Amino acid sequence: MKTQKKRTANNRKFLCFKYCYNNNTPICHITYQAFVRVGHTYLDNVIKHLRENGLEECIHGNTGRVPKNMKRVKINYDIACEIYNFLKNYADIYGLPSPRQNFNKISMPVVFLPTNCSYASVYREYIQAYKDKYGEGIHIIVERTFCNI
Repeated sequence: MKTQKKRTANNRKFLCFKYCYNNNTPICHITYQAFVRVGHTYLDNVIKHLRENGLEECIHGNTGRVPKNMKRVKINYDIACEIYNFLKNYADIYGLPSPRQNFNKISMPVVFLPTNCSYASVYREYIQAYKDKYGEGIHIIVERTFCNI
């Protein structure tokens, strides 16, 4: 892509673009896009940036921002065991055993939450216990992940 500057009688500058293959064979706009493999929006944005800023480098608008996934907590075996132990202790304290529990089978006992508790209330208590143990500034898993575990 070559640029040519033209001046009119009113001293206005116009930029005209010539699209060339191998820097010497003139081709049309659509063929140039096919060779370069870009769409018209991308090429229009490049031309707009060239008109406004000259041959200055384009800087992406997201530069300098922290990625969203840097704030996420990665679940590993230790965290899952910690949540499991918290739930087991919580069930021992507040849980109600199943009245129709069959103890003939080797299985994990079924424990129900009291009617005044919900998954969200247990999660809030987990958050409070986690903050008391590790401090305020640490990232905590979200409620959906807690319920899935």
